[in-house]
Amino acid sequence: MTWLLPRTFGRPRNLLCEPVVTDELPAKQAGWWGQKPDQLVPGTVALLQSAEAGLREWQDGCDFLLAAWPQAGAEHADLLALLDALPLTTPVALFENQVTVLPNLVVASPDCDPAGADNAAAGLRVLRSALRHQGCGQAEALVLLPAGRMRLILRGSSMAVKQPDAAGSLQNRRYLHHLLDHARSLSLLQSLLPLPSNRTEQGDQTAARRSLFLAPHFDDECLLFASALHQAQQRGDQIRLLWMTDGGENGDIRSREGAAACRTLGIEPGQCLGAPESNLRARGKALRGLRHHLAEFQPQVIHLPWWLDNHIDHYEVSRLLAAALPDNSGDLQLGLSGLWTPLPRGMAAADGGEPHPSQLEAIACHTSQLAELDYVAVSCGLIKWQENESLWCLSARDYFGAFKRSGSHRRWYR
Repeated sequence: MTWLLPRTFGRPRNLLCEPVVTDELPAKQAGWWGQKPDQLVPGTVALLQSAEAGLREWQDGCDFLLAAWPQAGAEHADLLALLDALPLTTPVALFENQVTVLPNLVVASPDCDPAGADNAAAGLRVLRSALRHQGCGQAEALVLLPAGRMRLILRGSSMAVKQPDAAGSLQNRRYLHHLLDHARSLSLLQSLLPLPSNRTEQGDQTAARRSLFLAPHFDDECLLFASALHQAQQRGDQIRLLWMTDGGENGDIRSREGAAACRTLGIEPGQCLGAPESNLRARGKALRGLRHHLAEFQPQVIHLPWWLDNHIDHYEVSRLLAAALPDNSGDLQLGLSGLWTPLPRGMAAADGGEPHPSQLEAIACHTSQLAELDYVAVSCGLIKWQENESLWCLSARDYFGAFKRSGSHRRWYR
């Protein structure tokens, strides 16, 4: 699988893992299994149909497997049973359906106006394009690995990261470690969030509360938290926003943009803890500042990016909060968001996911960032992906317990 090497293309800095953009796949006779892929990954289907023997439903003799990343339960077990029967080197590509992936490969989809994304899958493809494919049309995220390594990843086995290929390949050690964390974490978190049909309401979800929002960067107040802010405003919450990092070389400009975005969203501009951008750590003035705000504000719910969000500062927010929380914070609720790695769909939570009516206007305040990436398209894609879905909400005890059990808390992403 060293046949494809990363090539430079427009992308944000300091992702934990950066996917390759390609227009070829290693298949002669490909087969799909489970969810029919035509509507979900049309670009991938087109590539495989152009191969020597095309694409068909999975059967003996196929040399390439295409399937959706499995949801927990029977779907997961059935895919593992199929992988166990394959030769170890058979290429396996898993795409996004209900569960988002940590991609090592991006394939272009047919061109489409982002505003025309008419379903959740298309919205996610618009998001992937904006983040990974220079905003051209739509893009599809894939995890492409040989069957032997894929089944180890899906089982959460540490053997999955042993003896990877060269650092430039699709199986480099950095990616495999993060993908293993991803698989373990999804399994743990989904076990804590029952399906909506099995959920019972606990407490008064309409009562006002003290809500703290931890934004890694100037612009994350509207990219990560616009829906949650809107709901907090509707409840009449006391709201406090903290920006974790200083904005780097353009900190003054970015802080003014953040203040303007806050006013557009109808909240007070946040305070900045001043950690160096792209170097947030669970120590120093950021840790002292967060401890101060926790003691002074005493939040009942804290909103933050989940630890699987594929950016170094977004990951570090979880480690920073774990270090700052007092021991008696078991009743604290955490609201989770994702941008670089969106949250899966269809899981139960406390609140609905209605978008903020001023979200796109607030994003437009971040002029310096819009010059680098089309964050308006990013948000349009996320809104469509999350449409009519719930926000993920866990107790701090459950969240950090899963964080520790996943092994992600030990990872040193530098």
